[in-house]
Amino acid sequence: SEGDEFLSSGQITWLSLLDKNDPVNYYLVNGWSLFARAQPFSNFLLEMLFRAENQKSQSGNTDFSILRPSAEFRNNPPVIDGQMQSATFSLAYDTRKFTDIGLFEALDKSLNNLLLTFSVEHSDRASFHSDFQFTRYSLLSSLHLLTLSSGALDCYIRLGYTSGTVPHQRLFDLYGTTSGISHEGFLKTVGVKEFAGDRIASLVVEHSFGSLPFRALGLPLMQNVDFLLTAGMAWTGISSESGMLQTERVHTNRNVLVEAGFGISRLLTFFRLDFSWRLTERKERNFEITLGSSLL
Repeated sequence: SEGDEFLSSGQITWLSLLDKNDPVNYYLVNGWSLFARAQPFSNFLLEMLFRAENQKSQSGNTDFSILRPSAEFRNNPPVIDGQMQSATFSLAYDTRKFTDIGLFEALDKSLNNLLLTFSVEHSDRASFHSDFQFTRYSLLSSLHLLTLSSGALDCYIRLGYTSGTVPHQRLFDLYGTTSGISHEGFLKTVGVKEFAGDRIASLVVEHSFGSLPFRALGLPLMQNVDFLLTAGMAWTGISSESGMLQTERVHTNRNVLVEAGFGISRLLTFFRLDFSWRLTERKERNFEITLGSSLL
């Protein structure tokens, strides 16, 4: 499911156990896969994957929660049952550097860096004897660029497009917050699985001014934290062919969703608070306070 690659199984378990806010869709898989990886040049990584899986819908098995026993879990949508046989080719270019801080590794933000990943997945009835016929393209990019003084610009781009008829389990989801927790590059005012589609475009831009604004205001208690301005926009859509295949309605935002806000990072060294407003595609609650951390 889209987005679960950013969360560990432990994080997913605790979000479900405490808050009944599981960010992952589930389905049963029986089959096998083969993959190969190679690093032909420095900073480049190639991967090829072939999967042959029988995929079936799975209903929920529990309703237990420690903090919210009376709440209900988000509905786990049924997938399109069938034999998924597909080949995926991925290429990544990564100049990021990480520093060891004990139990964790943290991204070294004192250096410029670029992460660019492109993947294409093809499922074909004739060649692969699959029950599904589609080609799925995905592009992810994150850029960290040092600016004047102690500032830095971060830009996150995500593009996705699928041709053919796409089953529910291979749709794109907008990356959003889970129980008030957000990851870098995610939209701050979008909820779990709020928008999806077989095509997607999103842009998140952040600029850190370091502690310069707080020093200018003469706030001694804020000398070691950073101030950020943030903005994001996103769009999803679904073709009529893929829409007719779905077992339940797929919510898309035909108008571009726009959000803006500010954040304070390096709180207790590793944590960050964001205050964000949704400016379009508005709902009942258009203001969100989210928590982020380099440890997540």
